[in-house]
Amino acid sequence: MELLRCADTWVHAEQDNFEGSFPHAAVKSDRLQRFDGVLKQRLDSMRFLADQQAKLRNMFDERRARLKEDQGRDVAALKQLERGVVDAELARLASIQADIADKEQQCIEETRARQSWIEGQQMQVDECLRAVNAAKEVRAVHSAALVAAGEALAATEQRAAELRASAADLEARGRAVELREVALRCLEAGWEAAVAQCRAKRDGGPPRGQTLRLAAEDCIAAELLGCDRYLSQLRESIH
Repeated sequence: MELLRCADTWVHAEQDNFEGSFPHAAVKSDRLQRFDGVLKQRLDSMRFLADQQAKLRNMFDERRARLKEDQGRDVAALKQLERGVVDAELARLASIQADIADKEQQCIEETRARQSWIEGQQMQVDECLRAVNAAKEVRAVHSAALVAAGEALAATEQRAAELRASAADLEARGRAVELREVALRCLEAGWEAAVAQCRAKRDGGPPRGQTLRLAAEDCIAAELLGCDRYLSQLRESIH
């Protein structure tokens, strides 16, 4: 553009100089030649500028393509890092869940076995009670049998007390198993909330280990303290 302005200035200056020295036809012919020269210079300048613009456009396109490739690699690296951290924590949580599930299954099997044993003992108690009732009916005739029946009754009552204690122990174990289930659900909910919170703070980026652990502790504690069922069962297990 600066070159074109210089050419226009030069043509006008030359035109003023030649108008006073030559006839009108000569000035007109010379002016046409000069206009042709200026037009040619302008065309050359426009071609040069177009060529430079094309080169700049190609250079910008190449830089934009390289920038997109770099951004793609960065995003892929961040996603891979995020998957690695989350997968490791999920694997650890899955291991904890599997261990809790095994212990829960073991408690269930023990509870079923103890329940079966209690039912068998209850049948024996029922038989003993029937025997005691029969002995009471004939105690006037069989005083010795009545004494024996009294002893059997005392033994039966002792066994019944033992059975009641066993039943209370089984009930406590059942509450403990249920408490573990509620705690596990709170643990899962707290962990998911911590992961979501860390991702939101980092604008979707991968959460850091220390930050994730601290957030998980706070979220899990909040879930446990906010669960009425967990607190109620915890108080029952303490009392």
